[in-house]
Amino acid sequence: MKKMKVFLCSVLLLFALVFASVSAEASTNMMPVQLDGKVLSAEEFQRLDRHDIVVMAYVGERLYAFTTETEFAQFRNRVESETKRDVSIEVPHVGFYTHAKYKGESMGTIAHDPDLRRTFGGKFHDRISSLKVQCGVSLRIYEHINYKGASLYFNSCSNNSNLSYVPKAGGGTWNDVISSYKVYR
Repeated sequence: MKKMKVFLCSVLLLFALVFASVSAEASTNMMPVQLDGKVLSAEEFQRLDRHDIVVMAYVGERLYAFTTETEFAQFRNRVESETKRDVSIEVPHVGFYTHAKYKGESMGTIAHDPDLRRTFGGKFHDRISSLKVQCGVSLRIYEHINYKGASLYFNSCSNNSNLSYVPKAGGGTWNDVISSYKVYR
């Protein structure tokens, strides 16, 4: 009986160590966030009460968070005026992928979608893990249908190969949580 208790304690300890190392690795892989102009590490951002964040924006390889729509609008106007680029000859669109690194099933779009449950039989609802935004369009993704919940803005010409490293304002990450989106030209 004593050997069984020692064995079970060893298994539980091993499980706890593995879980702790996986959790630590996931949080260290997350990118830093600039909140209202102040750069925060991923760990600092995770510890915040993020319910005050109105919108988050992914621009290039940086993540920005804003506590008011006005700050976001000023930021968006500044970024778009600074990054004017020639529009691609192709019809500019957004590509969604069900796995990281642009793998798995894919879907291209040039329009808004208030409810991914109705698109392609719902196979992209809460299943998007990476995305590409071509030059000439920008994108705002939403946590819930009908453009509700946390949102994240991607400027023109930006990509994200793994949304599990992008923190979401309400907690967690953007991996497998997109339920609606808007594409802007």
